[in-house]
Amino acid sequence: MLGIRTTKAYAEVKAGKLKLTRNGRRSFVKASEVNRYIAALDAASEKEAA
Repeated sequence: MLGIRTTKAYAEVKAGKLKLTRNGRRSFVKASEVNRYIAALDAASEKEAA
């Protein structure tokens, strides 16, 4: 959904930028978390452009 590789996603989780939800041994990223992450990326790129 994000269009990034698994290793990049785990790096973002480790950096605290993306939150995982665990269900037993499986890890998921909720759609609301994906939307929040994308909004944060957009805000950061707009801030850099200004």
